[in-house]
Amino acid sequence: MSNKGKGKVWVTWKSTGEDLFAKVTELDDDADVADLCRSFVNQQNLTTTVPGGLKVSKADGPVLSEDYNVRPFFVSPGTQASTPGKSKAMALVVTLPQQQGAGQQQQISQGVITTPPISPPSYERFAKLFDQLRLDLQVPNQRATPALTPAHLGEEELNTLRNSNRVSTFGGGKGQPACLNITEFELLASQSSESEIVACLTPIFDHIFEDLVVVNAEEYTWLEVSTNTIRYNQKPDMLVCHGAIYQKREASKTSDATESLRTPYFKFGVLSNWVLRDCISVILEAKTKIDNHSFGEVINYGRHVSLHHPEPNDVRIVLFDKTEFWLVTFASGVCAMVTKCQWMVEGSRKLLKDFAKASKWIEVLDSVCEELDLVVAEGRAFLGYGSFGRVFRVFRRNGGRSARDELALKIVLGVDSLELRTEAGYLRQAFSRTPDHVVEVTEFKEVQKGAGLLLACVGRPILKSEFSSVIEALATLHANHIYHGDPRLANAVVAGRTVKWIDFRGACFHPVTTPKHFLHDMNILVCSVMSV
Repeated sequence: MSNKGKGKVWVTWKSTGEDLFAKVTELDDDADVADLCRSFVNQQNLTTTVPGGLKVSKADGPVLSEDYNVRPFFVSPGTQASTPGKSKAMALVVTLPQQQGAGQQQQISQGVITTPPISPPSYERFAKLFDQLRLDLQVPNQRATPALTPAHLGEEELNTLRNSNRVSTFGGGKGQPACLNITEFELLASQSSESEIVACLTPIFDHIFEDLVVVNAEEYTWLEVSTNTIRYNQKPDMLVCHGAIYQKREASKTSDATESLRTPYFKFGVLSNWVLRDCISVILEAKTKIDNHSFGEVINYGRHVSLHHPEPNDVRIVLFDKTEFWLVTFASGVCAMVTKCQWMVEGSRKLLKDFAKASKWIEVLDSVCEELDLVVAEGRAFLGYGSFGRVFRVFRRNGGRSARDELALKIVLGVDSLELRTEAGYLRQAFSRTPDHVVEVTEFKEVQKGAGLLLACVGRPILKSEFSSVIEALATLHANHIYHGDPRLANAVVAGRTVKWIDFRGACFHPVTTPKHFLHDMNILVCSVMSV
């Protein structure tokens, strides 16, 4: 490396995408890099000890940003023998040249530069470069499950669960309603395909999960299995969720037998965005007969819903056929429990209803909507998300439902309520100076588990043809001594024919023009435009 500096190794296994980090250390040259890679891999027991030791080879030359030296290296055993599934790793070495002035320090922690960065544009380029390299290193068919057939996987998981007494059969609740009566059960028993079973049971599910929406997704791939490809995405038959988190789709084409079972009230769609998977109450999967293969598919679903989730999460899946249903519970991707139940057992209706999980995000959304007398735009509500909040399309409960009546509601969880309050204050201050180019704050409301910020318009994303208007809108802010702090295209919308800015959390308000802030804003906007 051309400049001595602090370096950090990032290692990811190409076969599994597993991430590991090493400590910051002094690096002089490529020999130091190779030694650090070997040392780290050995310390972590990432490969078996084999004759010939470890080989460390540089990839196709260094990858450089303006301020950081980023070099990829491959780490592999000296022979073909290795830990199963971990035959080669990629070590990404990031070196920060020691070019800062006295008293300035920087650290690299898991690919994120902490204060103070050399300059905001450099940080943006580095972060983008690092994220892109991470994506490039992942194999397209990276999966959360081992290379086993669904039948083999299902058999292994069931044996493990049985051996640890985590498979049970519901004994019933005397005098309580069953999921199906005799007429409904006979109709279900007469169905011959999975799509017919889904159509037959949808009205039953609608009634059981009466406070939620039962969405038919059997013909749409919506369950993600990789961060950079949709090739292997899967399509569980149904999801039970709040109306704010699914995106409506047209009814899928099907056989005449299935069509005859459908009603005009059936809803079709997919999860609006993968980030909302922690808001799914239940996933439903139909089979003509439950077996090891179908259980293996459900294990695959549960693991993928938990894959790369930033927090430990609880996933609920119902696997069902014509005679019974299994309640399958996952904790952070691990199948924790299976409860089996027959459709006509007393108490089965309550058992199934209680299986649906609550989401803290949905609790906050419902609480804010109740306090502000709002309703979500079901099937098309989700607008986007940021580092700490999620945004939904809503209407006044007693108002109109046209585009001009749409409002944007940003919600956060409890720990971020104060930050949202601060954002609301900055937005109000900016709106008072430049009302034409700032989205108006309608209301801010704190509830028990979070808070909501209601904005006066939804707007639409910026088009390429409107880039000049975005720059003009930013210049208007600057002319009024407002410096946005994060003027990326994602933080601007078009309302009517006017560009309006949102998300002023990093804003500065100065009585005089400050070149430093002006350049900061313009550099970030240019980088954002260039990346489109």
